[in-house]
Amino acid sequence: MKRVLLPLTTLELGAERDVVVARQRARQLAALLGFGAQDQSRIATAASEICRNAVRYAGKGRCEFLLEEGPRAALVVRTTDQGPGISSLEEVLGGR
Repeated sequence: MKRVLLPLTTLELGAERDVVVARQRARQLAALLGFGAQDQSRIATAASEICRNAVRYAGKGRCEFLLEEGPRAALVVRTTDQGPGISSLEEVLGGR
């Protein structure tokens, strides 16, 4: 079965305020789609952290919110950037 993704909204990321908006939008969409409060918080946190990485390490990016159609519809949050990557990835992942 082919995966069908319906766009809900897209945010351009370029500053910390955009990360805050992405977090708020993720929580709002999760609530509208019927996720419980704890899952809304998890989704919002995950979205904001990856968006923050795009801004911090690439300077800008894009966050797309999509609805995957199917018997069990899913919220898809896709964040992309054109940055060079994280030069010190092991240190970042290690919390240093």
